[in-house]
Amino acid sequence: MKSNTLMLLIMAAILSACASTQPNVTLSHADREHANLLIFRQNSAQATLADAYIARGDEYFAKLGENQYTVVQVDAGLHEFRAKAHASVSFKTQLSLQPEETVCLEARPNHENLHLLVIPFLNALVPSFILEETGCPSSSRLETMVAV
Repeated sequence: MKSNTLMLLIMAAILSACASTQPNVTLSHADREHANLLIFRQNSAQATLADAYIARGDEYFAKLGENQYTVVQVDAGLHEFRAKAHASVSFKTQLSLQPEETVCLEARPNHENLHLLVIPFLNALVPSFILEETGCPSSSRLETMVAV
């Protein structure tokens, strides 16, 4: 009986971690000041087949494969952003965005916990991707990437 309950809890955790992007997520409003957010993902030997799903709060608005980026306009202020792979838990970060500011985030595989990602069931408890504030890629670098 205990093993059945444990198995149901594990399956619920795995299924609740699924992600998909939502159409028409509102990230900015006409009556507020805005910031620009460039989120990109470079090529990596880790997680080559997984997409990085990006959210503000609980609303997933972008899906990035390798060598892809997106630029979105977001209301200025404090926001929580998330990154995850399908069927993994999300990594959370908070950003305080100033009006007219451009901030760049890199969605990259979680190298720090790589050893946990290969253990069955533990991979559902460890974020596969993280978001890291970084310098913006050069315009020549962006030309080699795909805008989504």
